[in-house]
Amino acid sequence: MTIKLYEATKRFGNTTYIGVVLVGDHNQVYLEQGFSTNRENHAYLSGIERAVSFIHNNKPLHVDGDMVVYGQKICLNDPLTSEYIQKVLPNKRIVSNTSELTDSDKTHLYTAHQQVEQMIYPIELRMMNQNSQGIK
Repeated sequence: MTIKLYEATKRFGNTTYIGVVLVGDHNQVYLEQGFSTNRENHAYLSGIERAVSFIHNNKPLHVDGDMVVYGQKICLNDPLTSEYIQKVLPNKRIVSNTSELTDSDKTHLYTAHQQVEQMIYPIELRMMNQNSQGIK
C-alpha cells in the first residue's frame, strides 16, 4: 500500500511553480494544487511538504505505507525529506519512483504539469503584451 505524489516544477524568474497531485491506494485523488515558492534549493521539497501537510491535517483514508514521488528527477544525493516532513510524519518513508509509468501515472503527471502551466501562462502573456506595447 502506497500513496503517490505526482509533482511538476518549473522555474520562472525568481520563483518556482509547483503542481502536485496526491493519489491514494485506490486511485482516489486527494489533492490537486498549484502554488509557487521562492525556495532556491530543492524547490520540489515544497511539493512534498504540501502533500505531507495535507495528509497530516486531513487524515485521508488509504494513505498507508510509503509515499512514492513521481515526476521529479531526483539525484542520489538530493534530499526527499526535510525537518518539517520528519516532524509531521516521522514514520512515513518517501521514495522516488523507479518503475515504468502506467497510463494512470502519465495522466496524473500531465495534470501536475498543467497546474504549473496555468500559473505561468498569464505571466508570460502579460509580459508579451507589455513588450509588444513597448512597456518595460
